[in-house]
Amino acid sequence: MTLEHLARLCSSKGGQRRALEGLENEALRNVLTPAGAVALGAVPVAECEGRLVFATVPFAHPDCRTALEAALSRPVMLLPFNDALVRDAIVQYYLRPRGGTEGLDLSTFESPDFLRDPVCARKLLQEKDGALPEREIELPRGCVALIDLRTHSVRRPLDRPSGTEFVPAPSMLAFKLDGEGAVLFRDRMPPSKVRAIVSHGLFYDGDEHLHALGGKDLTKLPHVLHPSELQLAEIRGDEAAFWVYDELKTVRAGLRLAEAPGRPIASWTCRYYFLHFGMRYERTLTLDVLAFVVVKRSRLRLASRRDTLVPGDLERLFGLDMPMRPAVPESVR
Repeated sequence: MTLEHLARLCSSKGGQRRALEGLENEALRNVLTPAGAVALGAVPVAECEGRLVFATVPFAHPDCRTALEAALSRPVMLLPFNDALVRDAIVQYYLRPRGGTEGLDLSTFESPDFLRDPVCARKLLQEKDGALPEREIELPRGCVALIDLRTHSVRRPLDRPSGTEFVPAPSMLAFKLDGEGAVLFRDRMPPSKVRAIVSHGLFYDGDEHLHALGGKDLTKLPHVLHPSELQLAEIRGDEAAFWVYDELKTVRAGLRLAEAPGRPIASWTCRYYFLHFGMRYERTLTLDVLAFVVVKRSRLRLASRRDTLVPGDLERLFGLDMPMRPAVPESVR
């Protein structure tokens, strides 16, 4: 079969469905990894006239071919297919066998021109290894760390406009600092193995929209805040360490937002680029530490009817506390 004949056969949805059945061939399917399929929005469908032929989503960046040829060291041809057919094939042949997208961490890059870089091209086929070593939370006996965090994400498509993705999510207050202790908004006290409680507010802007506020009980670390660029990596005494893209940042306990009105006690920003279904994106992440205290467990109490929410609590709950930020921060990291 010639490339011209193959392209003609794949000009209809019926022909595209038949071509995608080639993914039943394990050797052909394994030309691409799950990470590569999701990043590039592409799947191999044939080998013809010495070229690997890939079905791609309709608006895949033209440099995806350059990246594939660099990564595979083979000539490549891209055929635009129906978007839904390609996505369904990626789910059926690449994601479902591995249990879905859970834990699939796509590679990220520091330059928007990563598709033209052969080294970056090879990384597109690899999952990012963002795993940090497991650590114990080191605190004095009978103490608990309370950490209040806020993450602001701005995702921006670089190649073509896209609609805003709305992600529904519930919100609840995890705790409120009160004097030398804290009020917990929950039904029962955390078990003794819990060494830290994290309150985390999420704000996603750009072409995705999300506001969520919740809490997490921690017995060990790391705790992923945004896969895998933001992580709470370590708590040791009065110091906490955060992984911010590729650097470890530290903050000391003792300060609260009320003691630094109008600004967090620590804030870090990173920016990176990635490929998702053939389109390049820029993401800017800002992590704010609003409070970090270490308190005796005896200073924790459950909320009662006399614990009313003040305006600041309501702002936090409904996402009104997010400070206005420029879409592209003046300084990054």
